[in-house]
Amino acid sequence: MSGGLFWSHGTDVGEEVDLDITEAKAMATVIFKDPSPYTQEETTCHESDYLYQLNEKHVSLKVDAGEDKTINIAIFGIGRAGSIHLSNLARNPRAEVVYIVDDVEGKSENFKRYWKLDKVTFLKSSEANKVFNDPNLVSCEPYESTETLMGNLINKVNLCLPTLFLAYRVDAVVVASPTYTHEDIVRKSLEKGKAVFCEKPVAEDIASTKRCYEEAKKVGKPLFTGFNRRFDPAYSELRDRARKGEVGHIQTIKVCSRDSPLPPINYLKHSGGIYHDCAVHDIDIMCWVLGEYPTQVAAIAHTHTPEIAALKDHDTVAMVLKFPSGTTGMIDLSRNSCYGYDQRLEVSVGQD
Repeated sequence: MSGGLFWSHGTDVGEEVDLDITEAKAMATVIFKDPSPYTQEETTCHESDYLYQLNEKHVSLKVDAGEDKTINIAIFGIGRAGSIHLSNLARNPRAEVVYIVDDVEGKSENFKRYWKLDKVTFLKSSEANKVFNDPNLVSCEPYESTETLMGNLINKVNLCLPTLFLAYRVDAVVVASPTYTHEDIVRKSLEKGKAVFCEKPVAEDIASTKRCYEEAKKVGKPLFTGFNRRFDPAYSELRDRARKGEVGHIQTIKVCSRDSPLPPINYLKHSGGIYHDCAVHDIDIMCWVLGEYPTQVAAIAHTHTPEIAALKDHDTVAMVLKFPSGTTGMIDLSRNSCYGYDQRLEVSVGQD
């Protein structure tokens, strides 16, 4: 038979029984069967599948407005955070790392070999002015003499020499050096008209941080702080749903933030302490999701590691935050998670 439903229950194996259509309707899930995806106009991935969407963009070769320009970048500091930024930039077809500034001896050759950085200039921090004042003459075609070079440049772009030398090669600066160096690098970069991405914190106090952002506004360049969790698809989806009211009023918000492995002591010496270096991420993600700042904060901390205690720092912190809407926030923070890196965000809500 064809076009019917067949079932072998209660019969010999292989024997076909034609079911009455009323009996077929009793099979509740049949009526929910979806049509073939190929009959739909367009098949798309779930909105939270960031990596698939990114791959689709790569496959389509679609270039959005402004993305066709190569951004020349200088990186200050290639420790833990700086190495992460370097690895991302080295794989980005629209980014060109032209300078790396770092004072640790013996790194440059290893980095050049590992990341194939043949065109990158390595500098010490004492040579940082070369980054800020680098003239944009590297892309010029070779000429037989300096006179020929300058003559062709002037005729080609119709610029006078003073204007020509005010065009700088470095478009943007990534600041991943120790905290105490941030403000100086940020302000000097902005003064020379460069966009800045800075690991948190931008400066060591509120007044200095405000001055940096005022300078960015004055020169019309972005100053971007590295709160990376805002760009995690899971975190951003939760935030979007919360702001749209889809989850109701958030009564409690909890962050579990346990680092692993334990950072080197040399890093901790210049980190600014666990509150500046770690807790700032947890406080930021809470405020970002909720859209409000706390009115009350309580914290208790302890140091289990003698070497960290010698730095007058802590390795374990618990915090409670009260927000104007009535939401209570809780932070569980540790420098050393014995079972591995652990980052979680949880919200609980009342009835809609």
